Amino acid sequence: MAWRVCAAHDGLLFATTKAEGARIGFIAMGTKDGDAYLEQISVLPTHMRRGVRTRLMTEAAAWSARRKHRAVWLTTYDHLAWNRSYYERLGFAVVPAADCGPDIAAAIAFQRTYLPEPDRRVAMRKTL
Repeated sequence: MAWRVCAAHDGLLFATTKAEGARIGFIAMGTKDGDAYLEQISVLPTHMRRGVRTRLMTEAAAWSARRKHRAVWLTTYDHLAWNRSYYERLGFAVVPAADCGPDIAAAIAFQRTYLPEPDRRVAMRKTL
């Protein structure tokens, strides 16, 4: 459902190879609490560790800025090396639950209900 909403608002962006134009990664952008929200980012394993995810994150910020959002939000695990610390290097910071708007709080609550290690889920924000 969330990806359909992203697609309806031009929030699906794909990374492709230069040679073949094959899709090798994507981001799904939406909104929560009036700001941009990264619903999903994914890169094919064969193209990881080549800067594709970073380029997609740059596009996420550009997508957000074009829509006049003040920030980009995401939710992630705080204990995996390729999650929280990676996003911190890109300028994101963990936001305490008490400082999240109702949409972000609802996303975290949903994830903590259905995903493993629920206490490790955090919201992060990057101001644009």
